[in-house]
Amino acid sequence: MLPSLLRRLLQSLVLIWGVLTLTFFLLQLSPGDPMDRFISPRIPPETLAQIRRQLGFDQPLPLQYLKWLQQWLQGDWGYSLAQHRPVTQILAEAIPATLALTIPVLALSLVLGIALGAAGAFYRNRWFDRFLSNVILAAYSMPSFWLGLMVILLFALKLKWLPNSEASSLFAENMDALTALKDRIRHLLLPMFTLALPGAAAIARYTRENFITVLESDFIRLARAKGLSPAQLIMRHASPHILLPLISLCGLSLPFLMGGAFLTEIIFAWPGMGRVTFEAIFSRDYPVVLAATSLSAFTTIGGNFVADVLYRIADPRIR
Repeated sequence: MLPSLLRRLLQSLVLIWGVLTLTFFLLQLSPGDPMDRFISPRIPPETLAQIRRQLGFDQPLPLQYLKWLQQWLQGDWGYSLAQHRPVTQILAEAIPATLALTIPVLALSLVLGIALGAAGAFYRNRWFDRFLSNVILAAYSMPSFWLGLMVILLFALKLKWLPNSEASSLFAENMDALTALKDRIRHLLLPMFTLALPGAAAIARYTRENFITVLESDFIRLARAKGLSPAQLIMRHASPHILLPLISLCGLSLPFLMGGAFLTEIIFAWPGMGRVTFEAIFSRDYPVVLAATSLSAFTTIGGNFVADVLYRIADPRIR
């Protein structure tokens, strides 16, 4: 078991290096110049040349890459060209906001998706299953940006029940702890619903198919013949056999935890990783884009590695 995990770890590290290298060269070779932000009639050309030398943009591309890789390995992710402060400081502000949004979304999506998938599988081919399948398909098919705009239009602009943007109110720092918590929850509800509904629908479809396969097994027929209730069949007998697919879902969800929901964070002006990455791409803020890509690569590949480890723990046949 240990040698195979070590090989898998080595492959993951090589893959992370490949993703980062490809991202670096794609950014450098893409149209545009990050120095454009400094161009002004009041700035003389020699000053621009000095800024370019300080940023290292006057060096050959391979040398820039080696210097960046050395700094990256040392934990120095550079300074933001747009915000003029360390990239680590920007990420330290964005990551908690993203986790505050994505952790409740993942928890709600998993609980609701598994429950709906199990219900659809147990009552398959009946009217309830057909109705539930249509609802799940409709929720799964909704684009997140469209759903976000619709919930803003309904609950924020028409009904005026909830705020439509940001993670807190303007003067939240002056509120007491309980009022600030209520304010944060009110701001969280709309983006959480926008993300959780399609996520729960996807998990429900995936879970339903796996539950159907398990419920058609002989040991489930035997348990049903003994007179066990639907809840006992699902919880005690069927659920352990869909553990591996659920591990896959959780492993693939790790990138979502750190990367955030790109479009949803932009629509709701949520100050997380998705919004930071979006703004950095359009401002050609290379250090921030590379740092966000690094986190995304780590969580994506790391999530798959963690899932492999959990597979071996959960299933002796794989171990």
